[in-house]
Amino acid sequence: MGLVIIFFLLIFCALYAYFGYAVLLTAIGRGRPLREPPADLAEDELPTVALLIAAYNEEAIIARKIRNALDLDYPAGKLSVVVVSDGSTDGTDSMVESYRDRGVTLLRVEGRQGKTVARNRAVANAEAEIVVMSDANGMYKPDALRKLARHFADEKVGAVCGNLTLTGEGGRENLYWQYEKWIKRFEDRTHSIIGANGSIYAIRRSLYEEIPPEVDDDFIEPLLAYRKGYALRYEDEAVSVEEDIAEHNVAAEFQAKKRVVLRGIQSLSYVSGLLNPFRYPMLSLELISHKIFKWLVPFCLIAIFVVNFFLPRHPFFVFTFIIQLAFYCSAFIGITSGCRELYVPAFLVLTNAAILMAVCEFFVGRRNRTWDRTRGGATEDDS
Repeated sequence: MGLVIIFFLLIFCALYAYFGYAVLLTAIGRGRPLREPPADLAEDELPTVALLIAAYNEEAIIARKIRNALDLDYPAGKLSVVVVSDGSTDGTDSMVESYRDRGVTLLRVEGRQGKTVARNRAVANAEAEIVVMSDANGMYKPDALRKLARHFADEKVGAVCGNLTLTGEGGRENLYWQYEKWIKRFEDRTHSIIGANGSIYAIRRSLYEEIPPEVDDDFIEPLLAYRKGYALRYEDEAVSVEEDIAEHNVAAEFQAKKRVVLRGIQSLSYVSGLLNPFRYPMLSLELISHKIFKWLVPFCLIAIFVVNFFLPRHPFFVFTFIIQLAFYCSAFIGITSGCRELYVPAFLVLTNAAILMAVCEFFVGRRNRTWDRTRGGATEDDS
């Protein structure tokens, strides 16, 4: 009987990570209207903004990004555009310098020290009231900055996360990312978002803290603002569009996902006090449900398989064991062959294998300081 209880508890934990949390948010938010966005601000009411673009060897895209930034609908006298080059070794820096006469500033960080260090340096040199973080491959809709800035008319708001749209073949948006954004909207409705994404988020410059290189600023800076008593907001109308990078090299995809998760664990450990349910009841529930339960899934799946093997030879448990065998065999075939029909089991197994390795590496002391925008289907928020 004890093994049976453990078996079903493990299944519950795995299902909660993917579906149960969404159901819980839906139940909590039921009957609560979506938070009405604040009114747009007149030009004289808009705060000064520094758009900080992190770049590492982005010569193929940086000119397009700069033109996109210069075409944004924001008063020129209140907007500064800064490209912070993290030790780029290609033509990124010279390309940025060619836009100097249009007010674009190049800030170079010698040696590849990582996006967090680059952004620390950029914020330290900024003078604007609000800093907006962007990646070189994120193209903003013209009104994105105005939509972010309007929230800061409320002095209680510390950070605002924009809407990152990942598009693939034919301009279709990544389905998994749509689900993640749905979760973020409901977190915003029920209590608070628990982080931002590196492509588009804004924070009061006075709230930004210098953080270690192994920590993701887009995840942690909003939480640090929350800890100081400020509200975090999600702005659906502030849109950044990125092309989702299709990765067909299984090894590279695995490494990319592992890096994302490892940095996520590193980052959360930096603010582990926010997991205290007595001091931060709702936020800790969100962090545990959205992050930690996901990182526990591979351990749950292994335990489910092992416990199932030792359960009584009842037809139900024989069936569940066969289903697991079939699932893992189909995942193996999908990973090795690239068969599209087996994408779902292949994606789930590959993702959880990467999580398993990332957790193990974290506990043996390995740390990751730099970033790679070749996500292999993962994003910073995916951690």
